[in-house]
Amino acid sequence: MTKTIDRTQFLGSSEMGILLGLDQYRSPLKLWAIKTGRLTNEITSEAAEWGTRLEGVVAQKFAEKNGCKLMAYKKRFVHPVYPFISCELDRIIVGTDEIVEVKTCHDRLIKNWSGEDMPQNYCVQLNTALGLSGRKKGHIALLAGGQKYIEKHMDFDQELYDMVIEKAVAFWNNHVLADLAPVAIAMDNDEPADTLDLLYPASNSQAIEFCGDVAKEIDVLVDDRLGALESMSHLKEELNKIEARIKQLMGENEEGTTANSRISWKTVNRKEYTVKASSYRQIRTTKTGEAK
Repeated sequence: MTKTIDRTQFLGSSEMGILLGLDQYRSPLKLWAIKTGRLTNEITSEAAEWGTRLEGVVAQKFAEKNGCKLMAYKKRFVHPVYPFISCELDRIIVGTDEIVEVKTCHDRLIKNWSGEDMPQNYCVQLNTALGLSGRKKGHIALLAGGQKYIEKHMDFDQELYDMVIEKAVAFWNNHVLADLAPVAIAMDNDEPADTLDLLYPASNSQAIEFCGDVAKEIDVLVDDRLGALESMSHLKEELNKIEARIKQLMGENEEGTTANSRISWKTVNRKEYTVKASSYRQIRTTKTGEAK
């Protein structure tokens, strides 16, 4: 029977990118809420389930491609000074000081892995695992979209490791142990994190009067919000002006080209423009011309 690990008692290597603000799905505030018991950890999704089921298959692909033998290595490594920082390894390459982390992701995320380097979040995770385990070289074996296999590699970076450990200690002491929430970021107010909706699922009939520094911050934030709304209004007006001129120049034609751009406009349930400069951008309008 698998022993359940209480993840509220430590920070794992996979969480380092979150507290650094590098994770595109989870925020420092959400991580804090989970560690302090305000929110439960994410329910295992179907994607996570299949990631676990496919781990052995992806590991076997790495072994075959690189002509090596992998061994599952689930020992937990703990930082010698800060016991609340730890990690487990997916695989080690037998006879070496190298580790392999096995990942799966949706095909829409393949673009994040298209360059020579791996995404920063995974770089931080892998380097932290190397530092905690005392190993020198790490690899990521990734299956994207169930059909595209990608490998990334890195050598241990002591400077990066020291910086991450310092940030992790500060997060644990200043937020988790002090029970003081980190400042919310944009994703906390919207998908994919939705942290604030989870922390405060329903309003009450109470009123609060702010004072002191908090009142000053509220006033600044309200002014900033009004300024942002005004900027959005101006940008919307400018966008409509640009689209209006494009439509006028296109007339009834479905396609137009220049040396640098390609524009298409096909009448369906709504009119769609595709403008290409260095890359495609899509401008969708309703029949009334309202931007979507």
